[in-house]
Amino acid sequence: MKSFDITRILVPIDFSNNSMNALQTAVAIAKRHKADLKLLHVFDLDNTLYPEDNMGSNSDPDIAIVSLGRLAASVKNGDGVSCGIVYKSGFIPNTILQTAKEKNSDLIVMGKNGNAGYREHYAGTNTYNVIKKSHCPVLSVVAGKMYENFTDVLFPARPVVSVFEKYELIRPIILKNKATLHFLGLRNPDYIEELHIISKLTEIFKKQASADEFNTTMNYYFKDDKFAAHLLDTIKKGEYPYDLLVISAELDNNIKDYYLGDYAQQLIHQAQIPVLILRATETISSKAEVLRIIENSFQETELSSTH
Repeated sequence: MKSFDITRILVPIDFSNNSMNALQTAVAIAKRHKADLKLLHVFDLDNTLYPEDNMGSNSDPDIAIVSLGRLAASVKNGDGVSCGIVYKSGFIPNTILQTAKEKNSDLIVMGKNGNAGYREHYAGTNTYNVIKKSHCPVLSVVAGKMYENFTDVLFPARPVVSVFEKYELIRPIILKNKATLHFLGLRNPDYIEELHIISKLTEIFKKQASADEFNTTMNYYFKDDKFAAHLLDTIKKGEYPYDLLVISAELDNNIKDYYLGDYAQQLIHQAQIPVLILRATETISSKAEVLRIIENSFQETELSSTH
């Protein structure tokens, strides 16, 4: 499996406590990966339509730019991390996505709830809309606790091919944090093919985790297809001190463009630990095809281990 490099991190800043908390997480990641940070503040064009929703003094461009510059200087001087700023006007989610593309960002780190997020257990509108359309991974950081290290990573493995992309994404984070990878195999008992898929995935990841010298735990959930509910319950029970959940989000284009499936929606909104989301580049509905791809991957893993 190839490795995913984190060299450029984009951090949207709206000067809320949540975005400041996310910035601390981004700074810690940047230190470990020797990555560059870009702080982005977007003057929301909605402010001109709905001035009652503006952000006080930071809605003034001159004040916002000065505040952003001071923040970047503090990161550079205090934490020794390369940090630049970007100030733009536009609609917030679209501008964040456009900037991530322009800057070739490897990762976007956002507060789960910014100034526009009011419901405790739901991601803010801007964060959720960025997650839906981002072509690079997004780390959504919950408020109320500072996350500078990730030591116990919960890695749910559904019977989908995007699980390999997800492993590539999380691999350098686990290595840099010397974290434990908690593998959780999920399958719907109504489909026998899913048992074969999870079995092969388990074999592959045992071999890969051993080669990477990861600390791992292996667990399974085969009771029903209420995967998101089980994951949320697993986090809440806290058998391990989980501090990062990594998921892949498949788009359901049969319903609506950029509509995320219920599994991803529930976890993005309700997980009370940071969630790292990778939008799957390939979605395959046929379980037989998924099994074929995974079996081929298993054979390639076997061959590489013998050379």
